[in-house]
Amino acid sequence: MIPREAVARKILEVQPELLSLQEVDQWYTGSFDPVAGTCGSMTLAYDMLQELLGALSARGGHYEVAVQVTQNAFPPIPGLVPPADYICVAVTDYNIILARTDLPPSIFHWSNPQSGQFVNELVFPTPLGSLPAPRSWASVDAQFFGHAFHYINTHLESFDPTIRELQGGELRAGPANTSLPVIIGMDSNAQAFPLPEDPTYVDFISAGYDDVWSRLFPVWFRDVVTGGQRASTWAFAMRLLILVSAGSPRFAAFRFTPLPCTHYSGTSLPL
Repeated sequence: MIPREAVARKILEVQPELLSLQEVDQWYTGSFDPVAGTCGSMTLAYDMLQELLGALSARGGHYEVAVQVTQNAFPPIPGLVPPADYICVAVTDYNIILARTDLPPSIFHWSNPQSGQFVNELVFPTPLGSLPAPRSWASVDAQFFGHAFHYINTHLESFDPTIRELQGGELRAGPANTSLPVIIGMDSNAQAFPLPEDPTYVDFISAGYDDVWSRLFPVWFRDVVTGGQRASTWAFAMRLLILVSAGSPRFAAFRFTPLPCTHYSGTSLPL
């Protein structure tokens, strides 16, 4: 089974009303002129979002894009494919919220799509100048059986813990600053288990957020499921955080990464 079909199957086992997707890429390829040093016109070669939506639809799923926000857009970069083929490659990386379309509004509906990028971002020095690596967020308001809540998807900084913590602060002070109950399905890149906990994770817990995964899976169960301490270190340091400030609508969150591996994490809550 190819990754998109495996992810679609897992999603439809739960059929969440809202999904968080991170690292959803569009890959473009084009010709490269080694003499002029320029790239030709670029053609879309692979669209992860359309592949996933197609796989969901083929299995009877009904989802639409509620919010799609660019996280990174890398321009055409030339390279050599041995032994002598030159090619240019470009990629655009998105964070996306999907929403179900097959439920009556009296059961579920969403509104007020919002998105943005964090002010604090990592900047890589390169021979050609500074290369920013922005991170983004997306949100919607939703109602599930009359229960209103605010749903946020984001992907925080992975390499620099200081910037990651600042982005978490931006999220709480901005998109999550609402009178509605808040659900955040995010790739936090913040270790929650085992100790030591990442400062970004500690900040959210200290601010009153509840880690749903930790409530659903006690420590003894985590070690059994993941095969011991070493495995659980990877599984839970890299997992998505699913945080709630109040309320408990059903939801799921997935991390969707490029080939060759597709990583995801999901859970659901009964109302």
